[in-house]
Amino acid sequence: MERELFIGIDAGGSETKLVACDGRGNLVGYGKGGPANHLSVGLERMKESLVEAMKDAGCDGLHFESAYIGYSGLGIWSPSELLEKIGHEVIDTDRLAINNDCYNALYGGFGGESGIVAVTGTGSMVLAIDEDGEVTRLGGWGHLLGDWGSGFRIAMDAIQVALKVHDGTVDSKLHDKMMNFFGFDSSRAIVRYFYIEQHSKSEIAAFAPVVIEAAVSGDREARRIVEANAIEVARTAVVMYNRVAVAPRLAVVGGLSKSEFFMEQLRWGVSGWLKLCKPLLQPVFGAVLIAMNNFRKVDKPVLERLSEISGEYEREGRL
Repeated sequence: MERELFIGIDAGGSETKLVACDGRGNLVGYGKGGPANHLSVGLERMKESLVEAMKDAGCDGLHFESAYIGYSGLGIWSPSELLEKIGHEVIDTDRLAINNDCYNALYGGFGGESGIVAVTGTGSMVLAIDEDGEVTRLGGWGHLLGDWGSGFRIAMDAIQVALKVHDGTVDSKLHDKMMNFFGFDSSRAIVRYFYIEQHSKSEIAAFAPVVIEAAVSGDREARRIVEANAIEVARTAVVMYNRVAVAPRLAVVGGLSKSEFFMEQLRWGVSGWLKLCKPLLQPVFGAVLIAMNNFRKVDKPVLERLSEISGEYEREGRL
């Protein structure tokens, strides 16, 4: 008898990650691809990223009992039927579900159990799942309207300060760091980069670690920016806790969760309200958990096995 196979994809704004496993939670394949937010890169590039991840994981030619794709940018305005069709073109499966990629993080945070999860990647949002499995979402307004506490927002806040330094109204090293990071050699180059050339949110958000490094080194403006964004995430998480009947615990995922300085500020912001916990699963493993649960309720040994592998990959820096 052939073993049952399951696949979960975290189709993010910066990159695509894929995990395939068997019914016992043993890893079958792990792969990566390019960005997959159809709103920013288009449907063709999105599909290419899914294919890249499939090939990287060695999953071509395999049949999966159940598949799940968490798409970045998926919302009520998205062509859901087309996104599902593309998923079927890439994955050989009779059972495919799609949703916004935030659910990868939510179900990975506490294995689908009650709690709050903050996503702090290229974009940001706070989600909660209550004892009845009901999901509530705050934030997630996108880079034009919100995304406080995201890599993109920290980067843009710092770039705006850098331009004030250029004008002589603020004192900070962020101007030099911006010029060096983006390779700007003139004011004209700055304007061209942001107003004429086509650059993704993830390319801009990549400046955030430089801003955090400057904050840690003592740059007052950089510190103010990072602290303000971390506190905004904390404030949203506390509002969520006071609004929804949910376990008083918070897991944080996304690139900013790897910054000790950012997490220190966030921990201070939720102190007395929420216990900061390490996510049970990283988002891509949350995606495969959803795929498995859609086929059959996952039992504790399988969940523990997924958590073990997720932890190994995180420690080894492979995620």
